[in-house]
Amino acid sequence: MSYKKWIYKYKYLLAEQDEIEERFSEYASEFNKVFKRKEEPSKEKKKSNIDWDSGAEDKIEDNEEISEEKAKTKKEPKKGRELYKKISKEVHPDKGGNEKDFKIISELYHEGDILGMYLKAEELGVELEDSDLGDAEENFELSCASISEKNMVKMQTLAWVWAKASPEKRKELIIQIKNTYNLEYIK
Repeated sequence: MSYKKWIYKYKYLLAEQDEIEERFSEYASEFNKVFKRKEEPSKEKKKSNIDWDSGAEDKIEDNEEISEEKAKTKKEPKKGRELYKKISKEVHPDKGGNEKDFKIISELYHEGDILGMYLKAEELGVELEDSDLGDAEENFELSCASISEKNMVKMQTLAWVWAKASPEKRKELIIQIKNTYNLEYIK
């Protein structure tokens, strides 16, 4: 795929991400109006790790797996490290750049969004060479896949599933949610 097509695809995914985030906020608000947490489980029961403040995102995970995954992530070299270093040298606040741009570049790097870093560098007038992108096709594909994955995560939350469910399906979901997540349904 040509560079121009990757840019269009990437920008489309970003626009879609904004739309999904807006819808998700609405759906989470609706979900939180109809479901409330029941009393806290006793200490003997294993507590689930659900982030209730994030709009009912289903984040039940084993803490040991999370720690292991974080350890692996820290050891693996990140894609785009050289690109990040080159851009950081120019946008770092100590080098005459501003903190906001530096934070954006850092976030893009930590998310593995190489295409995002490349576009931000272009926007800021940072001179880049083709070699700075490494395997451009692979890096662009990874950037687009990362955004698509974030979008899918939002669309698989309890709030999203609830909002998109038909009235018949909602009846089934009420029972499932009550039993699985210890939530109380409020009409």
